[in-house]
Amino acid sequence: MLMALPMMVGCTFMIYASKVSGYSRGVFMYVGMVTALTSAILGVVRGITGMKRAKKEYEAYETLRNERYGAYLQQKEQQIKEKYEKNSQVLRERYVSAQECSTYS
Repeated sequence: MLMALPMMVGCTFMIYASKVSGYSRGVFMYVGMVTALTSAILGVVRGITGMKRAKKEYEAYETLRNERYGAYLQQKEQQIKEKYEKNSQVLRERYVSAQECSTYS
């Protein structure tokens, strides 16, 4: 779109110069103006659609990232539970309970 502005200014200047000099170049003088205007419109449309696409891609990325992180956290939670249960069982097997110790004389 940035190149469309100088093209439009140049075409406008040439059309003005043509009218001031009295020597008309006909319809071909306006071809550059149409080209510049079309270029500007296409640039704006492309920019807007690109921003919409980038927003959709970002939202999809964030959704996938959250799902994967949630699955990771669940996996780690399960691992921690298993280790806790294993360690608790080992401690129960190795040491006698306080109630049982109190019966010793």
